[in-house]
Amino acid sequence: MKTNLQFLLLIVCSISAFAQTPKLPTKWTKTAMESALPLSEYPRPQMQRADWLCLNGKWDYLGGKQLASALQPEKPISFEGKVEKILVPYCPESVLSGIARNEEVNMWYRRTFELPASWKGKQVLLHFEAVDHDATVFVNGQKAGVHAGGYDAFTFDITSFLKAGSNTLVVAAHDPNDGRTPSGKNGPRGDYTFTSGIWQPVWLSR
Repeated sequence: MKTNLQFLLLIVCSISAFAQTPKLPTKWTKTAMESALPLSEYPRPQMQRADWLCLNGKWDYLGGKQLASALQPEKPISFEGKVEKILVPYCPESVLSGIARNEEVNMWYRRTFELPASWKGKQVLLHFEAVDHDATVFVNGQKAGVHAGGYDAFTFDITSFLKAGSNTLVVAAHDPNDGRTPSGKNGPRGDYTFTSGIWQPVWLSR
């Protein structure tokens, strides 16, 4: 019975991702969409550090096939034109993200953050639980690292890129959505929508 219920929930989630308004919402849907800081608990409770900062929430977003390539770019894109807001860590194909579009291919994310005063002079790590499929990360305009693979977590030491006050984080995510590159739960029969971009929590720790 439990297995059947889990399967039904997967179907509901995949169907609801095709529209801006969920066709089969649950009692948690509205709360999730209105949350300023979704999934705010520490992502790895068995290894929780005392000092950490959740970076989930509203990010600036540019997406679409016509954008400058987000496949290992050398510098961040200029965030001009139709900049949208996306709710991280929900993928742009999902309703919860606020975007609900398929096959974005090139995805650019941006947000600012300030480090706690007690972190001054300390090593700072930037964590991503998953970005589908290729991710390039910039901190204050400088390339901090590159990662390929949409299902595994990765971490960059960004200490040397940080400055006092406000810091800017830009993530370029590229997912060809070509049916060959692993992309979310999409199977050979197209059973589910693609899952691209940032789709798991993002946070800082020291």
